[in-house]
Amino acid sequence: MRITLVRHGRTADNHGRIWQGWGGRGLDEEGRAQAEALARRLAAVDHDRVISSDLQRVVETAAPLRKAVELDPAWREIHVGSWAGRSWTETFEAHRDDLEAMRQGEDVRIGGDGESTHEFHDRVVAAFDRLVASHDEGDEVLVLAHGGVIGTLVAELFGTRWPQSPTAPITNTAVTTIDLDPHLGPRVAVLNDASHLGPRPGFAATATRTVTFVRHGLTDGNLGDRWQGHTCSGLNDTGRDQARRLGEYLGPQERLWSSDLPRARETAEQLGRPRITEGLRELSFGAWEGLNRREVEDLHGDLARRIYVDREDLPRGGDGESWAMLTERVSATVASALAEDEGDVTFVSHGSAIRSYLLTVLGVGWDISPRLGLLPNTGFGRVIDTPLGTRLFDYGLAPHLARESAVSR
Repeated sequence: MRITLVRHGRTADNHGRIWQGWGGRGLDEEGRAQAEALARRLAAVDHDRVISSDLQRVVETAAPLRKAVELDPAWREIHVGSWAGRSWTETFEAHRDDLEAMRQGEDVRIGGDGESTHEFHDRVVAAFDRLVASHDEGDEVLVLAHGGVIGTLVAELFGTRWPQSPTAPITNTAVTTIDLDPHLGPRVAVLNDASHLGPRPGFAATATRTVTFVRHGLTDGNLGDRWQGHTCSGLNDTGRDQARRLGEYLGPQERLWSSDLPRARETAEQLGRPRITEGLRELSFGAWEGLNRREVEDLHGDLARRIYVDREDLPRGGDGESWAMLTERVSATVASALAEDEGDVTFVSHGSAIRSYLLTVLGVGWDISPRLGLLPNTGFGRVIDTPLGTRLFDYGLAPHLARESAVSR
């Protein structure tokens, strides 16, 4: 089952940094253009159900889809009470203590007479749980809502509460998809993907640096579902085409680092002249290198079960790396590269290696690592540095692969 969450298009209040809550105006001219771009992106997706918040700005975003839409007030933004219509600057100056308490996770009643942050959290999570319970495996559901709603659900998955989420604010009309696996539960496959608006939409004005993480192109090992780890035969023809298309989309990357394994290095060379390091290698699977999951279960079923069912973090294959070892290696490599390079940096690496680093940004580890899905081949995600700390901006993007859209199956 897949639930696709979309934030509404831009409003004049968004642009003016004014609190809206349950009020506010409809879309402005740019917001209407964003809604049309979203509709073109989603046109080929056959959703089993489309649900929308009943607030004007969301209803207007849903209109260009030309699909039957159910309006449900449970998906509204947080009710901000007396703050509605006031600027962020004004409320920050007048209610600095309340806003700081919110950032610290305290239960604050917004505007004095709106919803409390915990009431909002409980309402949104309950709406999500009802939605999941009402659908079957394989269903595709689209929900059009608000930034706070989507931020709340993502934060819940990673064990925090909005507005404490270590993700960046959701961009207008950005797509976030949550897949529900019958065995592993919910996972974020795509986060804050507004690529239908251009290569760099919605980047926070306060961001001081953008760090991009790219997974390598397709290999024959990927096709055979084999655990490659430190072994590698390089990209196949499809992988080379993916890497070429990625290079055309992202353009040359001035500060570029790559794993030394051929599949990553070949991908990175489509983006520029990478500096090569072993520190960005994939997780070492030890004795499991080159095997597929069934072969691993047949040979080492007990160890595999302890790792992937009981979530014990043990060396893969008995003599490979644990997740903690991978995380330490990749994090140290990234930190060293960022200290050496000023400005934006791009890293080309591997699925588990990238996830291990990004999960540290999200503040979680191996125990709930399935909550963040695997990047598609040549898919990418971005982290931004802000005055409030490092935030995951987006994830699971692959707009250059039109035939392999991250939105539709």
